[in-house]
Amino acid sequence: MLNVSARLKEDKPWAKRGFVVASEQFVLSPYDFPKVIKDEDKAAAKGASIDGNNLISWIIDGCEMLQAPLEPYFWKPENDNQHAAGFAQSSAVWKEVTDVTVKYTAINDHSILVELDYHPSGTDKPLLPKLGMRMRLPADFTTIEYFGRGPWENYPDRKRSAFLGRYKMPLAEYETEYVHPQDNGCRTDVRWFCITNGKKTLRIDGLQPLCIRAWDYGEENLEGVRHPHEIQRGRFVNLNIDLNIHGVGGVDSWGQPTLPQYTIDGNKPYHYGFILDWQ
Repeated sequence: MLNVSARLKEDKPWAKRGFVVASEQFVLSPYDFPKVIKDEDKAAAKGASIDGNNLISWIIDGCEMLQAPLEPYFWKPENDNQHAAGFAQSSAVWKEVTDVTVKYTAINDHSILVELDYHPSGTDKPLLPKLGMRMRLPADFTTIEYFGRGPWENYPDRKRSAFLGRYKMPLAEYETEYVHPQDNGCRTDVRWFCITNGKKTLRIDGLQPLCIRAWDYGEENLEGVRHPHEIQRGRFVNLNIDLNIHGVGGVDSWGQPTLPQYTIDGNKPYHYGFILDWQ
């Protein structure tokens, strides 16, 4: 990438010399995403257990790495903009996932290729809140490094100010704390993502750009709370690994829906994949 900035040459009453007044990023060459492995065997890496579409256990060096299964998960909490537009009511059906097949392919004893296929069985399905998967890791995985848009949170309709780059931060900074707890912290166009406890690292490589959110609480912990201190935290790390996520929404905060180009059509098929690798 080529990053270009225009900065003040001298102090002004409203900003000091060097203040960035405009910036843009130009992608000079495309990212080389991993190629899909042409292995038709359904298998799991050593220590991994699969039940249907879910990876229910993964033991590394004698320790269970999953606090909850890696599973297809299409629901997300609404944000304040979406609440005004009736987001939760219109998309509540997606709290239960259907029409999905997940394939797990062993790469080696510590890596798995995950591929999800969504094929809708009807033509009357509402917009998807997100399309992807969810898993939960031990609570001590609190350091994140990734290559994607950042460093601040960004969504499909709120990402132009977040440049592609390599960023590192604690989990607490990856999350975004709002006065009213709501969906937060997404990073879009993620090429790879690492989360570590200092001893073990889980690396996620997308076969295409990913949207990833990481919290020290679950979606269920946002229900019925009005202030951040009411959120139950610290029992696990909640990790959503998605192909796409519904945009923040609206040109206002009192009822306008998300623009169509930043939504996900529940009546179209989708395929995506990523590699999980323990290091």
